[in-house]
Amino acid sequence: MDQPPYSPRLDQLSPPCSITETPSAENIPSPSLAPPPDRNNNTFYIQERLMAIAHRLAHNTACSSDDAVTVHSHLDDIELLLDPRPALTQEITKYRPAVSAHIVGASSSPSPLSSYTPQLTGLLHEITTLNTELKQRRNESVHLYERFTHELRGSTQRVSQLETEICQLKADSVEDSAEREALQGTVQGLESWVTAWHRQHGLAVMKKLRHTRQQGSKRKPDPRNNQENEIEVLVEGMAAWMRGWKDLEEGFRLREKGRQARREERYTRNPRGILQTST
Repeated sequence: MDQPPYSPRLDQLSPPCSITETPSAENIPSPSLAPPPDRNNNTFYIQERLMAIAHRLAHNTACSSDDAVTVHSHLDDIELLLDPRPALTQEITKYRPAVSAHIVGASSSPSPLSSYTPQLTGLLHEITTLNTELKQRRNESVHLYERFTHELRGSTQRVSQLETEICQLKADSVEDSAEREALQGTVQGLESWVTAWHRQHGLAVMKKLRHTRQQGSKRKPDPRNNQENEIEVLVEGMAAWMRGWKDLEEGFRLREKGRQARREERYTRNPRGILQTST
C-alpha cells in the first residue's frame, strides 16, 4: 500500500535559528575555521538518529496506515518538545484547521471502495456466469423454436392432406350409399314385379275358371297354352330385370374404378400411409 504524502507543518512557527537566510560570501565560514561537532551534546545524537530515520524512511516504501498514524503521533510529540515557543504555537493551533489530522484520518481509514472490492468482484463473477447461462438458454430457445416451427408447418400440411382425404372418403361413402340404395331399389323392383306377376297370374286363372264354369264343360282350355304364356311372361320379366341389373353393375364398376384411381393417387403422394408423422 503506497504511503500517502504528508506535507510538513508549514503553518507552525519555526524558531529563529531554524530560518535559513541566504548566506553571503563573508558569512560563510571556511571549512578549516568551522568548529568540530561536540559529540557530548545531546542534540548531535538526536540529529544523527533523525537522519538515520529519514534514510530508512526513504528506502521503506511499504508503510501501512496504522504505522503512519503511529509515526505521525510521535512526530507531533517531537515537534512539541523541540518547539522553542510552545505557548505561541498552542495559541495558533487553536485557530488553525486540523489539516494534518484530517490527512492522517483519511489515510488511516480504509477506502470504502477497497472494502467493497471483494463483494463487487464476486458480484461481477455471478453476473458474468448468469449472462453466459442466459445466452445458452437463448440459443436453446431459438433452436427449439425453429424445430417446433418446422414441425408445425409439417403438421399443418398433413392436416390439409387429411382434410382432403376426409372429403374424398365422404364422397366415396356417398357413392356407396347411392349404390346400396340402387341395389335395394333393384331388388325391391324385382320383388314388386314378381308379386304383381303372381297377382296377375292368379287373376287370370280365376277369370279363366269363372269363364269355364259359365260355358260349362262344352269346351275345355288347353293347360299347356296357359303354362307357355306364363313362362313367356316370366322370362320376359326376368330378361328385363337382368338388363337393368347389368346397367347398374356397369355403373358400379365405373365408380369403383374412379375410387381406386383416387386411392392410388393419394398413395403416390403419401407412400407411407395416412399415419405418417412429420419429422
